[in-house]
Amino acid sequence: MKNQKNEFEIDLYDLRLHPSKYKDFEIESSFVDKISNEVIWLNNESNIKINVRATNASDGFYLNGAVEYELDGSCSKCLDDIKSKKTTKFDALFVEEILDDEKDPSVYQLNGTYANLVPLIIDIIGSGLDYKPLCSANCKGLCATCGENLNNVKQHTCKKSNL
Repeated sequence: MKNQKNEFEIDLYDLRLHPSKYKDFEIESSFVDKISNEVIWLNNESNIKINVRATNASDGFYLNGAVEYELDGSCSKCLDDIKSKKTTKFDALFVEEILDDEKDPSVYQLNGTYANLVPLIIDIIGSGLDYKPLCSANCKGLCATCGENLNNVKQHTCKKSNL
């Protein structure tokens, strides 16, 4: 048995001898791993909240639930700062051993009776990062000539140059 675990590691020992039994977990903690695609990133100052139901399945432990997190970034059109709260649902299987030919990205390896949720959280948040985030669906962007943010003016009066 392990003496210490990280905040995103759950102990499934109570479930291992009881097929179909389930246990609910709720974890809220800061997350130090950097998750980013350079235009949007995980806000490391806010907590991640994860609700998990772990069920003893015949081939491992089936985990389903949701992760709540906050992203920061820059609008891809006007470069204004963006803050976005997200909730992403997930389904995953934790098994004792992952075979070499196992290619399913929703299968994770147990560490004894512990399920480390960090790789799962990284996969969930990383796959949800938008490569062209917008501050709003109707963002007007920047003027190509003068660089003014077109969202902040009623009527743009830039004179186009003939270069």
